[in-house]
Amino acid sequence: MKNIIQKLTFVFVLCAVFAMFGASQAQAAVKLQTGSYTATTTTATLNGTYSTGGLSMDVWFEYADNSAFFGSKDTAHETVTGVNLSYSKSISGLTSGKRYYYRIMGEG
Repeated sequence: MKNIIQKLTFVFVLCAVFAMFGASQAQAAVKLQTGSYTATTTTATLNGTYSTGGLSMDVWFEYADNSAFFGSKDTAHETVTGVNLSYSKSISGLTSGKRYYYRIMGEG
């Protein structure tokens, strides 16, 4: 029980984003979806999936200790291209026992 209490409490926040690129590009649908996570007392691995419709875009996770994402932090941005692929990033420096929210973000 003590180990369970020490683990971080993460709230799964589902963030699905659908976007259409401008007419100058190939009108391809983009999909980002937050997935599961694993956590220890001060670290976590965030998981998600993306589909860029064959176009290149930057993807990253945003996380915060509040659901409004005020004062949020970002993981490193990564340029990706692909359809229905997994995306994971590890974060550290978290506070044990604190609730965190996260979502996958993209720009392209």
